[in-house]
Amino acid sequence: KDKGSPYAAEGSCAHEVADKALKGKKDCAEFIGKEYHGHEVTQEMADYVQEYVDYVRGLKGSQEYEQRVDFDDWVWKGFGTSDAIVYADNTLYVVDLKYGQGHKVDADENPQGMLYALGALSERDGLMEIDLITIVIVQPRLDHISEWSIKPDDLYKWGEWVANRAQLCLRDDAELVAGESQCLWCKAKATCPELMKRTEQALMCDFDSMTELP
Repeated sequence: KDKGSPYAAEGSCAHEVADKALKGKKDCAEFIGKEYHGHEVTQEMADYVQEYVDYVRGLKGSQEYEQRVDFDDWVWKGFGTSDAIVYADNTLYVVDLKYGQGHKVDADENPQGMLYALGALSERDGLMEIDLITIVIVQPRLDHISEWSIKPDDLYKWGEWVANRAQLCLRDDAELVAGESQCLWCKAKATCPELMKRTEQALMCDFDSMTELP
């Protein structure tokens, strides 16, 4: 069960401000002092979120905000919410606001961004001419904006690989593979036997290194 956290509430508040500012054609400073998701909007938050808002507005084109994207054709029951989807100059932009500052996130071959892009592309494919998809991650508290582009055919090809891996995940004997990146935000890591085994092995290696010291 996802119990939430103060950091999650802060992030939800920031996203709420971004959505209201973009849809209402307002500046984020207008929301200072208001409370969303149990968190109050501060001057600092307004300044940071404004950087994201300015970036999205700078893309011009047709824009949609807080849009559900479904990629169920590749991952069973797969869906998410894209912070902004922009179509400009035959390019489909899938933009994600990351308000956290503990972990820098890049757009290059970012699985979440690519899955969201698959959903956004499949919904619009055939309705508009799309030559390129650009995934963008805006992380203002780290002064970080990352952009990465991929052609539609290459994204669909990656989707085929994802579909195969997703099917393997549904098997009763699905292989557990622990690692830093995939375990970082996993809610099951407290009870994962593979992660426990990996941790024990790392601790034993550290212990062996200590015993070898003169």
